[in-house]
Amino acid sequence: MAKRGSLIKHALAATGALWISLGATVVMCQASDTKIPTLLDQLAISSPEAAQSIAKELRFLWRKSGSDAVDVLYQRAQDTLEQQNFTRACEHFSAAIEFAPDFAAAYLGRARCYAAQDYVGPAIADLKQALIANPNHFDALAFLGFLYEGLGYPARAQEVYDLVLTIHPHHDDVIKAQDRLGQSRARSTL
Repeated sequence: MAKRGSLIKHALAATGALWISLGATVVMCQASDTKIPTLLDQLAISSPEAAQSIAKELRFLWRKSGSDAVDVLYQRAQDTLEQQNFTRACEHFSAAIEFAPDFAAAYLGRARCYAAQDYVGPAIADLKQALIANPNHFDALAFLGFLYEGLGYPARAQEVYDLVLTIHPHHDDVIKAQDRLGQSRARSTL
């Protein structure tokens, strides 16, 4: 249980470290923004240095629901999550999901809230919904892998990590996770 808790905390820190506060003013942008396919193509072949800025731009675009009101709800949820008020953050993410049921970032945010409260089943369910809405959401995939790893399913985690790296070959947290899994496998064969 302690290992699972530390992996969940690591996963929360890893996925949360890259979220930036955008304030109440938001720019209208659909999740289907025409820049996204080009950015994903660039990300798959980018250098490690370029990958960071491309991934940052994708995250920015993915945090836009297409509705100013939903974006405000989402930002309120993010702010509340950062304050570690997980119950309230879940409520805000749930409201955003209710108004924008295909908003992958809101599902990822709520999954982070659930995981922080040790509700791993609902967290995984939300990550699956996020991936239905956006199969290329490398942070949702990475978090799913972290949760599988924490639950003691290294083969599932490895499959998910492999998927992440096909989309974002320089995802530092996933590369570290794969190294961790490799070291664990090496120890178990000794």
